[in-house]
Amino acid sequence: LEKYDMRQEHKEGYTVPMKFTEDATPQNGGTANSIDVTFSKGSSGKNTYFEYNATDKLYYVSQYGAAYKDDGNGKQVAVTNVLVLFAPTTQIAGDDKGRLDVTLTGSGEGYFACGGKYVSLTWSKADAASPFVYTLEDGSELVFGAGKSYINIVPVGNDVVFA
Repeated sequence: LEKYDMRQEHKEGYTVPMKFTEDATPQNGGTANSIDVTFSKGSSGKNTYFEYNATDKLYYVSQYGAAYKDDGNGKQVAVTNVLVLFAPTTQIAGDDKGRLDVTLTGSGEGYFACGGKYVSLTWSKADAASPFVYTLEDGSELVFGAGKSYINIVPVGNDVVFA
């Protein structure tokens, strides 16, 4: 950061848009010992799998039938929080690779998993420069577990299976 003369402190008045706690396991959540998220369907479709380990309280990530590994350390990626956000998507006109245009402003539905449990949520984002806001069904703000998060942004209507 110093090489590029980038500041390392927040500007005065900055507030953190998200809240964290040591244990954010949803109290009345459904079982989420495994999560199967469908990103795309068809013969070349992509799913990402999350397996919860109660010992270290982390979700281990797999995709394409194998552990998803961090290129930096060679270890399987493991996270505390898993979010699934459903967003409107369309294929980019004229793109032969199947890339998508994803609408991430406005609001949508989704899920939050932590500690082997999950709950439904609503996400919103006022504009491109605004942070995401996550709200639970009772209207309260989502509180994340301290640790790493994996945010899945998938087309509206795609499958998510919790077990």
